[in-house]
Amino acid sequence: MIRAVYRSGTIEPVDAVPPTWIDGTELLVECTVGESAAALTRWHDEMEAHAAEVRTEDIEELDAALMQADQEAR
Repeated sequence: MIRAVYRSGTIEPVDAVPPTWIDGTELLVECTVGESAAALTRWHDEMEAHAAEVRTEDIEELDAALMQADQEAR
C-alpha cells in the first residue's frame, strides 16, 4: 500500500508506485483526515515490514494465478 496526498484536484503518490501498475489501474483510496502523521507513518512502516516478509516465490505464484484467472475471464 502506498501513501498519497490530495493536492490541487489530483491524488499524488508520496511513495514509489509499484512497477506493475499501468495507466488505468483501478485503485481504492481511503481518506485519513484527522489521523496524526505519526500514526500514519507507524501504520505505513508496519505494512512495509509485513510486505518484506512475503517470499518472492509467493508473489510470482500469485501473479501467475491472477493472470490465468484474467485470461479465463475473457
